[in-house]
Amino acid sequence: MLKSSFETGSVEHGLEKIYSFETVDAKSVRKMAALQQEISASAPVEVSQTVHPQLSLDYGLEYAGGLSHIALRERLDVLRISPTTIRVLRGLSIETVLDVYNLVSQHQHHSSIHPGMLEELKYKLRELLGNDDPRIPQKQVCWKSGLRFCFSGLSNKFKAILALQGGFSELVELPATEYKDAERLLEKNERLLVSQAIDDARYTCSKNIKIFCDDLYLAYIKPWLLSSEGFETEDQILEACSSFADREEQMVLQSIRCLERVLGHTFLFQSCMAKVEGSIWADRPDIAQQIQRVLDLGTKITRDNQIPISIPSLTKLIQSEWKNAWEMPSASFIQKALLCS
Repeated sequence: MLKSSFETGSVEHGLEKIYSFETVDAKSVRKMAALQQEISASAPVEVSQTVHPQLSLDYGLEYAGGLSHIALRERLDVLRISPTTIRVLRGLSIETVLDVYNLVSQHQHHSSIHPGMLEELKYKLRELLGNDDPRIPQKQVCWKSGLRFCFSGLSNKFKAILALQGGFSELVELPATEYKDAERLLEKNERLLVSQAIDDARYTCSKNIKIFCDDLYLAYIKPWLLSSEGFETEDQILEACSSFADREEQMVLQSIRCLERVLGHTFLFQSCMAKVEGSIWADRPDIAQQIQRVLDLGTKITRDNQIPISIPSLTKLIQSEWKNAWEMPSASFIQKALLCS
């Protein structure tokens, strides 16, 4: 409620005390320039570099952008270090190249590892892995390392027999004498020796081959497939696989055929994928079911019409026959399924 003050001739509204400056100490009022200097002179604010746990989650190989260097999985023998060094490392439960890399890169100190031994390990690691961090996902797979990992535990004799018979001996590093002996043996009884080598590799190497194939699929083939409707023909998948390898395509494909024989598979990635009819393979069973439905509808429509139908026209007819519109795949999916069949 407003009231007049006859003494001052002003109107009072009751808020004068709130806005009063009578209690303000004039000495405490500072100019803006002085305040700015004080702020700039203060210690800088420290920003935490800690990564939030959610940002450091492992979302799986299909989102990693590739595999770390395959050689990290191999045994110590691949480094070609002295027997004394191998004995010392195994005494410390160091069995793989990754174990050695961690030992060197993390500057772990052990009384049993003297400076000369450490320098030897550093040199051998650089020789095998190069100067880049091998733990970073690689855009291409070191195929020689992959085959060494797959066939680790197999005798040199059988390695040479499989490599020579399969036509990929350049990818399997062995002493020249091993290959000469294998050539001589193959001339006498190739069929029996290859059968023995396959059987021994199946018993010795199947686990490693399956690990290699599964990781190869998740890190390289699956992301490529999902960018292309989620399915492809067998030939296209193997061609893509060879493109992710750092070696000549034909030799990589020949080594893949050998791995398939060892696993007893007709297709290298059959344990990771769903088969449709013919040579079509899908990433998931539900994609395979959709492809099969497209092909079944296409067969029915062409049989009923009894005349040749173009792919675009057949695509429209299949879409019109699809009962549940919300389940219907895209036109590009339907056309690709028809072209692959």
